[in-house]
Amino acid sequence: MNRELVRTATLFIALLALQVAVLDNIKIGGYITPYLYVLFLMLFPFSYGSFSFMMTAFFLGLAVDTFEFTGGLHAMACVAVAFVRRRSVTTFLGIPRKEIYAYRPLDGKNLGTASVLLFFALVFLHHYVLYFFEAMSLSAVFSAAWNAFLNALVTFVVSVIAVFFIKGRSARM
Repeated sequence: MNRELVRTATLFIALLALQVAVLDNIKIGGYITPYLYVLFLMLFPFSYGSFSFMMTAFFLGLAVDTFEFTGGLHAMACVAVAFVRRRSVTTFLGIPRKEIYAYRPLDGKNLGTASVLLFFALVFLHHYVLYFFEAMSLSAVFSAAWNAFLNALVTFVVSVIAVFFIKGRSARM
């Protein structure tokens, strides 16, 4: 079996299990929950193609929705990120379309300021879609943005720590 496929499936299961078993029970300040499972969307290899990524993102979000009883909000937020990730990487990071399949997201040599800002922007997009559609009101545009920003900031910090743990662990293997 393909080593990259095993690594991707293991990451999917590990982040999902950590999210539903541990992180969903954490409420910082009463409403901030780190959604570490979003890291999977950033680390998913481009070599699998857009359709595979969209389907995987949908099922990841659906699995989180199943455990959190959120009725499809996480699936919608994950698909939104999956929809814009490839285009945003080619546009903002300047990766040519022909070379996107060899690009390794959040890899040490690809990790620069632009990559980190793009990663944060995609995490913010996920959280904004999640909180805006949870409120389901145009009057909640700014409060959803504020909640999304605070949650994205916490998720980003937790994700950076997790990336260093994952990369350090894979370097020892």
